[in-house]
Amino acid sequence: MKGAYFPDNSNLQYGKCRVAMWTDCTFETYGPCPTMSVLFRSTRCVGAGTGGLEVDKCCHRMEFIDSMHRAVDFQSSSINELYVSNMTQSPNARWRGGASRSNTFINLNTTEFDFGEMNYGAMGPTTMTNCSATTGTWFSSNVYPFSDYTEEGAGVLSYAGGPAPVSVANAYWAVPGTNCVLLDGSNGWARSFQVTDVSQSGGRTYVTTNLPFPVPGTINGKSAPWRIAAHPCADLTMVNCTGNSLFTTQSALPAHTPFQSWTL
Repeated sequence: MKGAYFPDNSNLQYGKCRVAMWTDCTFETYGPCPTMSVLFRSTRCVGAGTGGLEVDKCCHRMEFIDSMHRAVDFQSSSINELYVSNMTQSPNARWRGGASRSNTFINLNTTEFDFGEMNYGAMGPTTMTNCSATTGTWFSSNVYPFSDYTEEGAGVLSYAGGPAPVSVANAYWAVPGTNCVLLDGSNGWARSFQVTDVSQSGGRTYVTTNLPFPVPGTINGKSAPWRIAAHPCADLTMVNCTGNSLFTTQSALPAHTPFQSWTL
């Protein structure tokens, strides 16, 4: 699609094809939704309306080049690769999350940048160069009580039903191969751990981790009751990033340092 204008239809704009390329297009509200494509590319497109560009489908690679989409929300880590170059977001701008295998941001300017996915999966290795955000943080809305899970031993946690506990229907932190964290009641980090397997049997879901058994009540100066969240970003490289203390601090750290130095 080249030079097209999409009026407000109170819905997302889908492009279900092998290669979806949007060039010099204008969207009144949500903008083009990355969906089932090998390649999604937005070049010199504008989407300044009230809606957010929702990312949660099976797309191999996403590219935003010289574009302006007000809000980009990664619902999940189902995208493999992300490339962003020369993108300024406004008004009331935000960027939340990223792809599972690689994320490259060059000259991204936004208001709020949140590491971590909004619902399930984990944000993969990320490199940010010459990026700026007024606020830099992590998406902490999806934090789940450890009390929802039963310790079976050897690091295995279980719960009735699935894929999420009945008490927290969207608790999709348990994705094989991801890094997660134990938090105290104030979201203070106690330790990280890894998920190696998820299986179901006899009406229960079993999550295999490398947590000790039993999980202690005090870890690294933090105390239970514990909560669980996916690690916001386990491999982060920031170069010359500004606008908030997290960006400037992380820019001074070695390459591939976990978000806020949350060790693995």
